[in-house]
Amino acid sequence: MRNTGVTELGDLPRLVPGVTFRGLGETPAAEPQAGDAGAPPEPTVPLPEREAAALSAEFAAVGSGDHRRRRRLERALLAGLAPGFVTALHDRALGLALLTTERGEPALAYLCWAPDDRGDGVTVEPPGGLERFADPALGYHLSVVVGSAPRHVEPTATVPAPAGPVPRPVRDLSAVHHHLVAPHDARVGGDLSYNMLGFFSDDGWRAVSERLGWLPPDRFVVGVGSSDFSCFLLDLDVLDAAGNPTVVNWALKEWELGGHQQFWDWLDTTGAGELLRS
Repeated sequence: MRNTGVTELGDLPRLVPGVTFRGLGETPAAEPQAGDAGAPPEPTVPLPEREAAALSAEFAAVGSGDHRRRRRLERALLAGLAPGFVTALHDRALGLALLTTERGEPALAYLCWAPDDRGDGVTVEPPGGLERFADPALGYHLSVVVGSAPRHVEPTATVPAPAGPVPRPVRDLSAVHHHLVAPHDARVGGDLSYNMLGFFSDDGWRAVSERLGWLPPDRFVVGVGSSDFSCFLLDLDVLDAAGNPTVVNWALKEWELGGHQQFWDWLDTTGAGELLRS
């Protein structure tokens, strides 16, 4: 909000006409049901490859003036896979804006509210209106989470880091947003760029293995997500029931691994919490 000239947050809908704000405290318009004409198909878990590709293409084709349909498609793609994440993002989002990156690529910005971290564990109720952000005593702040354009990843394409295809959950998330980033350096998704040897590019196998509790560095792939003090890795040796790598938390300060989770369970809990700081 710095250098924008905005002084009254309650005036944002008028001052920023390019942003679509949800009416806080108002009864939302009814969403199309599964049987309604024009409603997106109900997802399966996981989505069939052909359906996922078709929904991803439709999502990418939605114009800047149809944020509601974009959000419906978003939920169609992920609601059956990560309902906690979808619900958290929907509940926190006050407005949406279609952006263009420096590279000319589209991105979807979510103007979100978040509770101030007071360290007392007290739950902060959702704000009843934008004007409530003007009172610091109420414990709210604004954050912009930016979701990149969808990216369809070929199921048979081989990528170097896992030395094989991109795991199915990562492909399904990429079909909605290739990655999402928040201003406090939290990120979900992205490329599977390298394993832990690449993370510590100046060190050898033994030095990196020691930091991982003497586990092989090429077992862990970087690129699922990150936050201030954690890097979330794919563990190629610990698989879920569907045969996909699980997500493990590597604490950057302590050099400790722990907390294996199935990818969607991680996104529903840890990933959503880091991105939205809840």
